[in-house]
Amino acid sequence: MTLGRVSAAEIEKELRAQIEKVLAAGIVATHLDSHKHVHVLPALGRMSIKLARQYGIPAVRCVAERWSALRCLLRRFPRAKATIFQQRLSSFALAVIARGWSRRLRQAGVAYAEHFYGVTPTGFLDEEILHEILCHLPDGTSELMCHPGFVDQALRQKATRLLEQREIEYHALSQPGIKLLAKDLGVQLINYGDLANDFDCRASVQ
Repeated sequence: MTLGRVSAAEIEKELRAQIEKVLAAGIVATHLDSHKHVHVLPALGRMSIKLARQYGIPAVRCVAERWSALRCLLRRFPRAKATIFQQRLSSFALAVIARGWSRRLRQAGVAYAEHFYGVTPTGFLDEEILHEILCHLPDGTSELMCHPGFVDQALRQKATRLLEQREIEYHALSQPGIKLLAKDLGVQLINYGDLANDFDCRASVQ
């Protein structure tokens, strides 16, 4: 759409089709997001808010990574400096594009996590990086983007660089020590459904 090759109407038609397919399958849609976070582009952002409200979807992902464990990442993976810095730049660009996004979401009555993590450490998230993120969470709600999973033949045939890394993330996220750390830090684990309910409660109080 930015290059004028696809019309906004065609994009909206496709988004509606995807949303309606999910709803028709009996799945409760808790939020909207997108591959590579393209929904933060201004035109798509307005479209996402409109569709969320029309379909009764209570939340939309806000991609504004403020802290990314950069020093820890560089120390843990010194041979991957170029990739890490590239991902940090992408994270910064997304945050700039999404500037003011939270205000628009709030004005529209759409829930969102105030803080976001996961762009910079993509492909490098392990137990130590997860520990670092948890120990520096700010007040408020934070979303962690991750890619846990198991490697099988079907996954190996996909065009993705995240293969064994998915199992590393799965084991990091399921470590008892990480769960105890979150509890000790007073971190409450929630999902987008919980986030939307909390947002509704706060809105009703105001």
